[in-house]
Amino acid sequence: MGLPDGALTCEDRSGPTLLHFTYQEECCQAFAVRAVSSGFLLCIPNGGIKSECFELAETEGYSGLIGPFTEVSVKVAVNRSKRTLSVILFDLDSLAEECLSIDKPDHIPEDEVKVFGSYRGQADFPSARAFLEIAAVFVQSGEGRLEHYSSAVEELDGADPLDGEPLDPPPLVGGDMGIQQLLQRLLAQNEVTQKALKDKVQAVSRLEARIGKLEAQSARSAPAESPVQAAAAPQLFQLDPQNLGSAQMAHLRSLAGRGPGKLKDLGASGKAPLPRPPLDGITEGDELEDGAEPDLGQMSTLEKLLTSQTALMEKLVKSKTNQNDPLSLLGGNIDSTDSEDMPKSTGVRGIAARQLLTDSFRRHPAKVVQIFKERLALARRKGDVSELEPRDLWYHFQDQVPLGSHRTLTHMSFIAAAMYEAMERGQLERLKMLVVMQAVFTEQACYDGGGLRMAHLLTGLEDPPFSQTE
Repeated sequence: MGLPDGALTCEDRSGPTLLHFTYQEECCQAFAVRAVSSGFLLCIPNGGIKSECFELAETEGYSGLIGPFTEVSVKVAVNRSKRTLSVILFDLDSLAEECLSIDKPDHIPEDEVKVFGSYRGQADFPSARAFLEIAAVFVQSGEGRLEHYSSAVEELDGADPLDGEPLDPPPLVGGDMGIQQLLQRLLAQNEVTQKALKDKVQAVSRLEARIGKLEAQSARSAPAESPVQAAAAPQLFQLDPQNLGSAQMAHLRSLAGRGPGKLKDLGASGKAPLPRPPLDGITEGDELEDGAEPDLGQMSTLEKLLTSQTALMEKLVKSKTNQNDPLSLLGGNIDSTDSEDMPKSTGVRGIAARQLLTDSFRRHPAKVVQIFKERLALARRKGDVSELEPRDLWYHFQDQVPLGSHRTLTHMSFIAAAMYEAMERGQLERLKMLVVMQAVFTEQACYDGGGLRMAHLLTGLEDPPFSQTE
């Protein structure tokens, strides 16, 4: 049929094969939707070759290699996805078989090959099933060179794909051909579905019979029922309760279910707890220093346990505070929790740490920028900060940051990316302009009640890639 060896069309069960179409020193990806002896229905991305080629072929009455064409939108080959790709479906003469190849031509660089599309760094391809439906409508609507594909469809419809017995379908006229093809596909699919359901029902029946057989065997082999014996567990009273007097039984019933009311009920010693000094008698020198252990010699068992648990919790809290020290963001060696100048109160310590962080930002702005670039280089999988490009922050927001449906955050993110790009390129005047445009964007969005379209148009920037960030 003129296709490269091993190439499959969309009508084949394992197809289609990704091809490369080279025409007038331009190369793009392609799929063969249908192939006959006179040519092929080829699908290429919109803009894969120059539009002048199609206009010239139409002017010449499709007398050359390129035949009738149409521009359509096709769903992507991803389940439950609503995204579409803009493609061109056209007739290519079989004499142009040299223009098709499975591998990319060696003289064309990889970045010059036009692809169908990409989504979040992954290649996008159109759906083969959607191609067949569009091709059927396209062939019915055309004449001349497209009649060869209509006759090929009639020949394929003459045999049943299931058992090979000839069919005697009614004659097809005009637009009835697409309906007849659809009905035949539905009938074939219905037979396959019924066969699969029948197999499932038989499997369930066999499983139920197996379960019933096992239950019957278990019932026959079960031992005779015996009286339930008490669990072999430690008992509270080993004596016969009948030997207890009525007064003892009444006392036990009154104690049953009652919780401990005193410390000694837990098994602690009968010593009285140490008297706690009044609060007004504690001076500043009486407080325990950090890390000092209280005297446990005169405490009861419960008090010792509570004291040790309190000390352990204080150590855990202090360790967690050290890990969340905001000064660690700068990579500095300042320990805000162990400094003698820092207050002991947790709330005051947090305020002081915040002030130290703000002062560090003010004294070392270049260090903050350097740390940001290091994080960006790591996110972009760069070996070093020197390998970063001015456009990398834009790509970071586009490919990795989960902006989702937050449109306002998306606009602000890409304005910040434009500022970063201008900063890296040394375009100070453009950076100043972008700062002003961000203020204009915010003001206009507020006047529009949250509407972002007019605010974005006033900035003069390109639209954010919502199709890739949502």
